Amino acid sequence: MSVAVTTIVGRKCVLWVDDQYDEGAALLLTIEGFTVDCAATITAAFAMAAARNYDAIVIDQRLPDGSGLQLLEMLRKESIESPVMVLTGFGDIASAVSAIRLGAIDYREKPLIGDEWVESVRRLVTVSGRAPGARPEETKPRHALAALLAGLRENHDDDARRALVLIARAMSAAELGDSDFVACSEAFRAAVADMSKSAGFRGAADAAARALSQAVFHADISRYDAVTTALMGIHAALARRERPSVAKLAAQSAISAVELQRQLILTTGRTFSRWRSILAIKAATRQLASSYEQVAQIAYSLGYDHVAQFNREFNQLLSITPTEFRRLLHQ
Repeated sequence: MSVAVTTIVGRKCVLWVDDQYDEGAALLLTIEGFTVDCAATITAAFAMAAARNYDAIVIDQRLPDGSGLQLLEMLRKESIESPVMVLTGFGDIASAVSAIRLGAIDYREKPLIGDEWVESVRRLVTVSGRAPGARPEETKPRHALAALLAGLRENHDDDARRALVLIARAMSAAELGDSDFVACSEAFRAAVADMSKSAGFRGAADAAARALSQAVFHADISRYDAVTTALMGIHAALARRERPSVAKLAAQSAISAVELQRQLILTTGRTFSRWRSILAIKAATRQLASSYEQVAQIAYSLGYDHVAQFNREFNQLLSITPTEFRRLLHQ
């Protein structure tokens, strides 16, 4: 069954896919200035989305003929690029991450009532610019990562540490983006793990290349204002020798700390504290490459109160100490 409402020129048009959609909630959206079409099945919704360019699509996760995530995947495969929000009465982090990886803008637990419902839809239809399904930064080979992959695959050095040197130098490059740094850190950690099993360059390089090929964000974070603002805020605080709090950066986006944590986890799979650590270590790798400051000085310059905490976080991310990392850079 599907219900189509006649479009009024100038209204944003929303497709709501739910076999038990709330007529009152649909009416509320209409009162607030939206045109709402409703579909109860994947089949009906896909046909409607293919025939019309909707400003937003709201999909229930459980539908009579399959999963809402199946519908989302079908839409993306057909390059239907309307921003999508997935609703569920049985929320879990695995499903949320799957939805975001497939290109959903948001993932919410039902019920959404009154203003919360209207504001969620309003935020959804304001998504503009790059299409939700298109993630060019994550799908096209990026220069720094492509060069590193080539080096790992083509180098025939016998020394396994050479793989670490290549990755370390790439990580400390000034132009490396945040997502690329995360990918490099996972490749570095994979190479270190392989070195404990074998002494050859090829094994370490292959392990790093596999990790590098897989370690990309599963969502385009530039579409999430709060997430982008938070990461920029962490960078700015580190430059001021501060350790930013999630509450302070959430306030800059006029949302709660809980909501910022939710958006960070859904879009990147990492918490605020994890991002604060990653970006601090990213800054540290550049200082280790460009200066001969003591590790303690670097730690204090990044807002750490204790060098031991800095060393611990560095080791957790890269499986070696800052001093060992510096030695690699200068080989």
